[in-house]
Amino acid sequence: MTSIRVVLDDNYPPYVFRDANGQVQGILRDYWKLWEQRTGIAVDFAAMDWNKAQAMMANGEADVIDTLFETEERKKLFDFSAAYARIEVAIYFHQSIGGITDAESLKGFAVAAKDGDACIEYLRARGVKDFRLYPSYEAEIKAAGQHEVRILCVDRPPAEYFFAREGTAEEFRRSPPLYAGEFHRAVRKGNSELLRIVEDGFARITPEEREEIDQRWFGERLHYGAWQRAARYGGYLALFALLAFSALVVWNWSLRRRVGARTEELSLTLNSLRETEARFRKLFEQANDAIYILRGTTVLDCNQCAETLQGLPRERIVGQTPASASPPVQPNGRSSEELMHEVVTNAQSGQPVLFDWRYLRPDGSFVDAEVSLSLLDIGGETCLQAIVRDITERKLAEAEIERLAYFDTLTQLPNRRLLQDRLRQALAASKRRHAMGALLFIDLDNFKTLNDTRGHDVGDCLLKEVGHRLRKCVRAEDFIARLGGDEFVVLLEDLRQLPHEAAFDAEMVAQKIVESLRQPFLLDAYEHHSSASVGLYLFSGAPEESSEEILKRADAAMYQAKTSGRNTLCFFDPAMQQSLETRAALEAELRRALPQRQFFLAFQAKVDSERRVVGAEALLRWQHPERGLITPGQFIPVAEECGLIVAIGNWVLESACVQLREWNSLPGWENFRLAVNVSGRQFRQPDFVAAVCNIVRNSGVDARQLTLELTESSVLDNVADSIEKMHALKTLGIVFSMDDFGTGYSSLSYLKRLPLDELKIDQSFVRDISSDAGDATIVRTIIAMGQNLGLTAVAEGVESESQLEFLKRYGCTLFQGYLFGRPQSAADFVEAQRQRE
Repeated sequence: MTSIRVVLDDNYPPYVFRDANGQVQGILRDYWKLWEQRTGIAVDFAAMDWNKAQAMMANGEADVIDTLFETEERKKLFDFSAAYARIEVAIYFHQSIGGITDAESLKGFAVAAKDGDACIEYLRARGVKDFRLYPSYEAEIKAAGQHEVRILCVDRPPAEYFFAREGTAEEFRRSPPLYAGEFHRAVRKGNSELLRIVEDGFARITPEEREEIDQRWFGERLHYGAWQRAARYGGYLALFALLAFSALVVWNWSLRRRVGARTEELSLTLNSLRETEARFRKLFEQANDAIYILRGTTVLDCNQCAETLQGLPRERIVGQTPASASPPVQPNGRSSEELMHEVVTNAQSGQPVLFDWRYLRPDGSFVDAEVSLSLLDIGGETCLQAIVRDITERKLAEAEIERLAYFDTLTQLPNRRLLQDRLRQALAASKRRHAMGALLFIDLDNFKTLNDTRGHDVGDCLLKEVGHRLRKCVRAEDFIARLGGDEFVVLLEDLRQLPHEAAFDAEMVAQKIVESLRQPFLLDAYEHHSSASVGLYLFSGAPEESSEEILKRADAAMYQAKTSGRNTLCFFDPAMQQSLETRAALEAELRRALPQRQFFLAFQAKVDSERRVVGAEALLRWQHPERGLITPGQFIPVAEECGLIVAIGNWVLESACVQLREWNSLPGWENFRLAVNVSGRQFRQPDFVAAVCNIVRNSGVDARQLTLELTESSVLDNVADSIEKMHALKTLGIVFSMDDFGTGYSSLSYLKRLPLDELKIDQSFVRDISSDAGDATIVRTIIAMGQNLGLTAVAEGVESESQLEFLKRYGCTLFQGYLFGRPQSAADFVEAQRQRE
C-alpha cells in the first residue's frame, strides 16, 4: 500500500478547520502528517463537508474516515479504531429560554443541528422530532447569531470556538452534557488489515509529540510558582494593613462622636421598618390568591399560595419566568413567551392588565388562572405585582356547559348545532381560499331492525362503536358529527383544488368508511354485521351553497346510494361520478401499460443559434392498443397520484440511456446530448441517486451526455435534500436543467444554491413574446438572470422565425420547438438528422 485517502469534517475547530485563506489546519492535520512520516504511506488528507465525507466513504471513494462518533447504525457499516478524544455534546440555548436540561425538555422546540450529526439520531430516539438542519457547525451558529434559531445541539469544541468568533457567547447558555461521544477513525466493514495499519501508525507517535501538537492548538495554562504567589500576596497584605491602620487612626475620633447620636435614630427607624415588613409579609402570606413580585419577567418573590398553585417550592419559582413554568403554547394559541413579554410591556407602561394564563405543574397537570398585573414600587424600584387566581374549576364548568350544548351525549361527537356552525365556517373558508371541500352523509343500513330485535341498549352500543371507527378513518383535522338516530356526517376541508382531484380524495375517505363499517361489530357478546350508505357532495363556497343546502344534497346522494343497493357510496353530481369511473379505468389500463410495452419514447431536437442539432429531449408516449395515442397530460397526473410514475420514470431513463449508447456508435454522434424529464415523486425517492447511478453504469453511456430536467416544485420541496442529490449525481458528470422555469415559485436565494446548468424557458412565455410585452419582459429577464448565474438558457416551444430572432437577440443560445421539428421515433429522428446533413 503506497497511499490512502482520509476524509473528515472541515468545520470542527480546533481538530480540523480552514483558515482565512481556505487552507486546512488543526490537530488532526498535524497528527496525520506525523503518521505519514512514520509509516511511509502517502496520505490524501481530504477535509470537506461532513455529509459529502460520509457519502464518499459509503461509495468506496475513501479509505479512512476520521472524527466519527461510534453509533449502532454506523457499526453496521464501519470498523472503528480505539477512541482518541472524548467530546461532550450539549444543548446551547438563548438566554431568554429556561428549563433546557436534557432531551426530554426539548420536546415542542425546534432544534438546530448539523446535517448528518450523530446528535440528531440521539435526540430522535428520545422523542425530539422538529429539527432545523445546517450544512456545518459554523452555519448553525451564524444562524443563531442572526436569531434564526434559538436552540442548538452542538459538540462543545466547535461551539465554543464559533460562539466566541461570532461574538454571541454572552447570549447563549449551555445545558449539562447530553452525552459524551468519542472520536474514532474508521474503515469499511471487514477491512481489518487497513485498520491495523492505521492504529500501528498512530502508535508510533510519541507522547511528547502528541503533547506538543495539543499545546500548539489548545494552548498552555498560565501559572506561577508557589513562592511567587506567596510573595505577591504578602506584599499586598502588608500594604493594605498599613493603609487601613492610617485611616482608622484619622477617622476613629470623629466616628465616636457621631455613633452615639445616630444609634438611637437608626434603632427607631429599624424597628419601624421591621413592623411594616412584618405586617406586609403577613398580608402577603395570608392572601387567598397567589401573589408574585416581578422585575420585568423574572420572579423576585412569591407567597405560599403561589407554591400551592404551581406545585413547586419557593426556591424553584424565584429567579424563573412565568413562561418557564407553562406549556409552550397557551390555550388561545399564543406562544407563552410572546404573551408574557406583551403583558409585561403593557403593565410597565402604567395600565393594569387582566388576562388568562395556563401553568404546567411538574406532574403534568394544568392550572388555569386569571392574572391581574400592575406596577408596584419597592424602595424606589419599579416592579410588577401579579395577583393570580386559580380558575381551573370555573373553566371545567364552562367546558362542560359547552359540551352539553354542542356535543352528542352518547357518542361524544359534535351535534347538529355545532355542525351548522362549522359548515358555515368551512363554506366561507372555501370561498376565500378557492379550495374544495366535501360533505359525507352516512346512514347505517337496517339500523331499525337491530333496535327492534335487540333493544335500544344494543343499538346505542353500535352507535358508539361507529363513532370510534369513523375517527380512525379520517385525519385529525377533519370534522365528524352525529345528526341524530343512525345518521352521521363527515366534513372534509382543504382538498385539492381541481374538482376531479378533490372528488378522488373524498371518494378514498368514503370507501375507507364503507369498508370499516362493513366489518363485524361485537355488541354485548353478540357479533353484528352492519353496513352503511354514504352520500358525497363537493362544495367550493359558491353563492347557492348554504349549510342547509349542502346537507340536503349530501342527504339526497345518500338516498341514491341506498336505492343503488345499500353498502355503497354515491356522489350528488352524476357527471362527477362518471369522471371518477373514467379515471379508475385509466389507472387500471395504466398498470398494464408498462409490462405490456405500450410505452415508447419520442425525441425532439435541440438546436443552437446556427440551427445545428446538438441534442434532443426524450418524451414519453403511450400507444394504447384500443384507444390509440394517449397524451401525457391525460395519464401522467394519474401515474403521479397512484405511484406508478416511479417505475415509469426509471423505464424512461433506462430506455433513453440505451438509445444514447446506440447513437454514440454512429459517426458524428459521439458527443450527442439527451435530456430526460424526472418527476417530482421520482426525484423525492430516497434511492433516487443510487437508481440513476445503476442505470447509467449498466448502460455504459458517458454521464456527461445526460441531462436531467427537474421542475421547480420538485427541487424546492426540500432544498437541502435536492442539493445533496444533485451534487452526488454531478460528480458523475450529469447535467441539470430547471424545466418550465418561471411557472413555479422559485426563490432566487435558493436558485443560486442549486447546482444547475440550464434554465428552460417555458413555452407559455415564448408563445406570445412577439405580441405580449409582459411575456417579452419575462423572457428577457430569465435570459439575463441565467447569464448572471452562469446558466445556459434553453427556450422551448419555438414555432416561428420571429420568436427565434427575438430569443437570439437577447442572448438565448439553445432552442427547441416545432420550428426545428416535431417529436419523432428514434428511427425517424436519425433519418431526419441525416437529411439535414
